[in-house]
Amino acid sequence: GRRGLGLTVEGVGLARGERLLLERALANLLDNALRHAQTQVRIRVEEGALQVEDDGEGLPLPLEALAQPFRQGGPNRGSAGLGLYTAKRVAEAHGGRLLTCKTPLGGACLRLELPSAKEL
Repeated sequence: GRRGLGLTVEGVGLARGERLLLERALANLLDNALRHAQTQVRIRVEEGALQVEDDGEGLPLPLEALAQPFRQGGPNRGSAGLGLYTAKRVAEAHGGRLLTCKTPLGGACLRLELPSAKEL
């Protein structure tokens, strides 16, 4: 493994959904960030949203292109190209969405938004 990679988790939030699917979506977003980060990954949690940021090179293609099955943005880094596709499908199955966002870390930032527990 890499040395010197920092992981920060900030915030607390609630969303209603299928736990195993949401865990899979988070695992996929985190795996993607860990593959591409230089030294930092940040997870932000808030009411109805989960954001994963890294300090890597950023997304090489628009999210819509990368969220297609078996699509990768560059050389194979040990993945099947299903992570962002799965995260997007999980978000949509819960009435939510997967978006890109800005991060002060300078790399990729993906935000999974779900209806909050208050909205349901």
